[in-house]
Amino acid sequence: MNNFTFVSPTEFIFGANVATGIGEKLQALGFKRAMIVYGSNSAKKSGIVDVVLNSLSASGIDCVELSGVRPNPEVQMVRAGIMQARDCGVDDVVGIGGGSVIDTAKAIAFGSLYNGDVWDFFSGKKVEASLPVVAVLTLPAAGSE
Repeated sequence: MNNFTFVSPTEFIFGANVATGIGEKLQALGFKRAMIVYGSNSAKKSGIVDVVLNSLSASGIDCVELSGVRPNPEVQMVRAGIMQARDCGVDDVVGIGGGSVIDTAKAIAFGSLYNGDVWDFFSGKKVEASLPVVAVLTLPAAGSE
């Protein structure tokens, strides 16, 4: 066996209806304005977007929305999200969906604190700063169904 050290400061919360508590969690961490990132149809249709928005609103957290993330998202969507995040002064990014949505949310989170083009990170630049990211997974393997 090889020796190794693993550190994961990420908090994972699992369970039925846990998304209803997202607002309280983010409020306790001091967040004031969240960017909600999601796709075109399923997250909205399922009601999870409204659950998250209602929870954040009830906790006094303002929200801006970026919808329409497609599978295999293009960098233009990320760039638009970065500009919106900067213009609106968001302090955290909440991705609601599967891999493409979560990847878009992460890219917006670190791209919004970077003065260059976000594509630099996909060409080898190391991420040194990022807004916090919350992922609300809606893919079937997460039990979201």
